[in-house]
Amino acid sequence: MVGGRRPNAIKSARLALSRTSVVNLLFYFHMYMNKSQEADPFRDDIDKTTGLLLLEFGASWCPNCKAIAPLVAALLDEHPDVRHITIEDGPGKPLGRSFGVKIWPTLCFLRDGQVIEILVRPTRNAIEEGFQSFTRQA
Repeated sequence: MVGGRRPNAIKSARLALSRTSVVNLLFYFHMYMNKSQEADPFRDDIDKTTGLLLLEFGASWCPNCKAIAPLVAALLDEHPDVRHITIEDGPGKPLGRSFGVKIWPTLCFLRDGQVIEILVRPTRNAIEEGFQSFTRQA
């Protein structure tokens, strides 16, 4: 077409396609690089556990997850009897869906395979109180 409109439209379409391709490539690269070396446990395995267990659902890139990590680590140091499993959650992860996880971080406190309490995007005080009540009842 005369006037350059059509070539610009094609150029724009190619640019949009290439941006989409780059975003997809980066997403899959991130997923590949952040694969857990260990497979996530199955829900049946979690239900059969004995003792105190803390499941921490989140993502490595999640700023809220990173913010609570030092507090959770400190509380776990104070309570060595609590087992801790960190689950890298995301789309298509059945364990998170079985616990109703929709927002990160989500902390699930379990005793002998039974859910005692679930904290969704908890505050510092909520985490401390959750640990207090969870470990006190043991």
